[in-house]
This record gives sequence, structure tokens and C-alpha cells, in this order.
Amino acid sequence: MQNTKQSQKILITIILMIGFVLLGYFLGNNNKTNTVSKVEPIIRLNSLEYEYSQKGELIKRKDDSINELGKLLISMTEDKSCKNVLTISVLSNSKDYDSAKLSFNCDGKIDYFFTKKENGKWKDITGTSNFSPDGIISCGFAKQYKLDKEVAPLCFENKNSSVQYKIR
Repeated sequence: MQNTKQSQKILITIILMIGFVLLGYFLGNNNKTNTVSKVEPIIRLNSLEYEYSQKGELIKRKDDSINELGKLLISMTEDKSCKNVLTISVLSNSKDYDSAKLSFNCDGKIDYFFTKKENGKWKDITGTSNFSPDGIISCGFAKQYKLDKEVAPLCFENKNSSVQYKIR
């Protein structure tokens, strides 16, 4: 009789252990499906990150302006919920390094924007509505913000329900 009671206690203990293991497994998996991992942004400053020395050598810039721009671009990615890819790349910049055209890639959807130094600080100055579908800025916007021609050599205007491109 004592063997039967001892066997029952062992069986109950085993069943409880299996129950706790299963409960932990299901609770653990439930938490995993509710969390969203953030994709680490990739910032490519490309040509803006380098300049030519007086000897004509290409050197990497280390000034505060580059660090400040990097911080601005990272802050612009904080509210994005990209699943696989989050990249910001400089496409072109002015010779005096105070304005740039950039692309923003979030899971294959690409948007374009400009950033410009105003009062010594980098600022995002555009919204996507100022671009044609192929990434060309509106002429009005280019004029309003006095964008350098090397950053935005081409612009567009809407005339008579059609898009016309202009070389600036």
C-alpha cells in the first residue's frame, strides 16, 4: 500500500513538472510573437564623408559637422518600423558640404529627402511630396531653399497636367 501511495506521489510530481514545462514553453513563445525587433539603421555618408586635401589626396572628414549629420539621420530612423532593411545614403552633396540629397530605404520602399545646414545645424528640409516618383525635386522647392545645383541639378514642374523636367 505504501508503494502505491509513493507511486501516486511520483506520478503527480511528474505530471506537475510536465505541466510547468509546457506552461513555461507556451508563455515564452507568446512573448516572442508580441515583441518586434528593431532593425539597426545603416548610414552611408558616401562622398560627404570625404574631402580632398590641398595636395589632392582624399581624406576622411572628422569634423563635428559629420558627427552631427550622422546623429540627425539616426534620429530620423527612430520611429520607422522596418522589418529587414533600413538604410540612409547620401546621393549627392554640395562642394561646401552644407547640403545633401539622400535616399531612405525601408524594406525596399525608397524615399528621397534633402538636408541642409541652417544656422550651423543640419536639418531635414523636405517631405516626400516635393519629389517626382523618380526622385527629382520640384523646381519651386529647389528655388525656395536655394539648393545648390550640384545637389539638385535637375528639377520638375507640373504644367498643363504633365511633368516637365528642367536642368538648373
